[in-house]
Amino acid sequence: GVCSINGTGTSVSGIGKDGKTIQVGGIGDITGDEAGGRFLSRKVVRKAFDEVMRFGKRTSLTPITLNLIGNTSEEQLMEDIVLVYSARKVDYNVLTVACFEEANKGDEVAIELLTEMADNLARSAASAVVRLDLGETPEVVLAGSVYVKGSCPVLVNEVKKRIDMYANKKCDTRVLTVPPATGAIIWAYELATLYHEAGMTAECLEECDDLVLWFSEGKYVYKAMELKMQYKPLTPLQHEKYMNRPGYTILSSRMRKTCR
Repeated sequence: GVCSINGTGTSVSGIGKDGKTIQVGGIGDITGDEAGGRFLSRKVVRKAFDEVMRFGKRTSLTPITLNLIGNTSEEQLMEDIVLVYSARKVDYNVLTVACFEEANKGDEVAIELLTEMADNLARSAASAVVRLDLGETPEVVLAGSVYVKGSCPVLVNEVKKRIDMYANKKCDTRVLTVPPATGAIIWAYELATLYHEAGMTAECLEECDDLVLWFSEGKYVYKAMELKMQYKPLTPLQHEKYMNRPGYTILSSRMRKTCR
């Protein structure tokens, strides 16, 4: 499948059925990375500057921007942008959130910014789709805070529509609904299971220990502990975690012995 990241920055990665991998973008606007929260906030500032100084379209984003950087006069605007916004003395996320909120209210400029960003994201994701063997209905996952927390549906809806358009096929595109680390945890457990099935005991135990160390708790952490107990007892700390897992009632006598 393909994963499109849209958080502080943006990048696209994918892996095909044959194991072939691809990355599209991730090194800046030179590779079309015109998305992400930081990028969107800069575009909001640009649109505010355009309205005030360059005959730009009126937008409700302008007073929000001017208030954030403490601007009170046209003459001071460029200096305030440099000394306050560019110097990172304000939280750019305020403008990112504002763009979604004003788009929900029907602000044309805000909607245009989200649509422009959607097009950039879709081009990169579709590029990965057409270069990989992903079957009849390619899966595309949209991950990152801008996708997940954006309050206006314009961005996600446009991304889905444009991925299909550029890839020239219907894709199964959806927003990630679980924590991003979930995939890594599942992959780590699957790798430990493969080592177990292949009789590679040392590698299996190492993978189980690493999974517990890095992720501490959760369904697959406890499954890794149980896999490890087929070979050797848990460490005292692992045993404590396992015995205090949510929903624990009583262990089988065999499992209790293994834990000791």
